[in-house]
Amino acid sequence: MFYSLSTLKVITMFTALLLVQTSQQSRALLEEKKEPQYHPKSCNNRFLKFFILNPELTESMKPKGEIKRLCPQVQDSCCSTTEFNSLLHQVLEKQFIVGRTRLETLDLISMIINLTDQQMNDLVQIIHQKECIKTDSIPLLLSRTKLKENYSKIGQDITKAFNFFFKLSTSFSCSLCEQSNEKHFAMHEDQKAFNIEVNQNMCNNIFLEGFQNGSLEIFKKLKYLNVFVEMLGCLTNDDISLTPILFKNDYSKMREKGIFCSTNNNWIENQECNEMCIKYSVVNRNIFSDVMESISKSKKYFSDLVQEYINTVNDIVQSKGTPLLTKISLDQESIKRLADEDIKKEKIPLITKFKYFVEAVGGEKKNDKVMKIEIVPTKGIDPSKWEMHLVQESINKLFTFVSLFFVVFFFKD
Repeated sequence: MFYSLSTLKVITMFTALLLVQTSQQSRALLEEKKEPQYHPKSCNNRFLKFFILNPELTESMKPKGEIKRLCPQVQDSCCSTTEFNSLLHQVLEKQFIVGRTRLETLDLISMIINLTDQQMNDLVQIIHQKECIKTDSIPLLLSRTKLKENYSKIGQDITKAFNFFFKLSTSFSCSLCEQSNEKHFAMHEDQKAFNIEVNQNMCNNIFLEGFQNGSLEIFKKLKYLNVFVEMLGCLTNDDISLTPILFKNDYSKMREKGIFCSTNNNWIENQECNEMCIKYSVVNRNIFSDVMESISKSKKYFSDLVQEYINTVNDIVQSKGTPLLTKISLDQESIKRLADEDIKKEKIPLITKFKYFVEAVGGEKKNDKVMKIEIVPTKGIDPSKWEMHLVQESINKLFTFVSLFFVVFFFKD
């Protein structure tokens, strides 16, 4: 097939125009992708020095690597890679401890509800004889029934609450690295601590979102478990308890107060609102810190108590050949063994307890008031804004990668 000269000219011109247009579009796309030039700013590291020894930077750096992936809101980083990895290491380590406490709480509830009714009745009588039940507390049998009826819901509430507070608390790591956040810190006169301004949106986030998604439900459910924890502490001469816990009326009052404070924006002016928000403040704070040690000890004490009960039952059956009487009580020697300090130290390993997710240098050991929260109206750090894209995502990605690796390896063979 042959074309006329004029037709060939038209085709040539059309092709040339098309090439020019394509070239212009490609150039435009490249210009769009080209990032603006980065100009480092002066970075004041005086607050970061509380958390990281020997800060390396004197000016801000462009976020990259882990900082960019886990803290996408950080624009001008005051953290070097080494410093950020140090912060991240602390967060990961404490995420593991928080997760372990969540599982130990569920384990303790399982141990309680898995006893037979006969065993539970016997233990209740034993405990009453030892006068280890408060007269104004919920009865043990009723508490066990409530735990049994709500076991799966309690499991969901615990997971929800731990995840909710953990995400908000660990966001402090990201906010520490942002250069523009330094204006929200004010050093104390003694140069050993500082105030941090926190946006009142944090209060709305804790109480409105917390009530809406059920993250605060766990404090209402823990009161049933606390009856057993305090009883075990009494048996072993160990003053342990779960905190914070809320009874139904307390929970309703807190919900009503939270809605009132948010609706009227009274988190600052109203003293009760202010105190309530700071009490449940999540800025770098582990709100479950007081639960950890009590749960770990209670789990061990309850296991020992049940074992002592079983041994006593076996001794009676073998020596007398008669079934267990419902009024049987543990002998004094058995109770003494439970309360023996040397045995307690031997059986209960070192329990890690922490108040802060990112430790200030010497903060937990020497100065537990290294950081004081001050609620302010519009400015200030908002934990929900700086929420760290945390570790669970990384773990899921790693698990997916490992799974795919084994699938490929299997089919390859």
